[in-house]
Amino acid sequence: MHERHLLPVFAPLAIAAIENPILLLPYIGFSLTYIANLYYSYIWISDNFRQVFSDLVIKLFEVVNIGFVAFIFYTLVKT
Repeated sequence: MHERHLLPVFAPLAIAAIENPILLLPYIGFSLTYIANLYYSYIWISDNFRQVFSDLVIKLFEVVNIGFVAFIFYTLVKT
């Protein structure tokens, strides 16, 4: 996921996490994904298109992010 697509989730999720602290889990998870994405992009563009994460790790990030989205929806519907 491009970092510009992940960035808009932080402000509403931070506000929602104030009311429901369990939402800090996806907030921290998305933050770590965002940092990993920035690291990947920086190395890729500055070091002759070198990839720092394997395709398996990238797919793992995708699955975890989808899990976080499902967790957010489940948490908001449950309450």
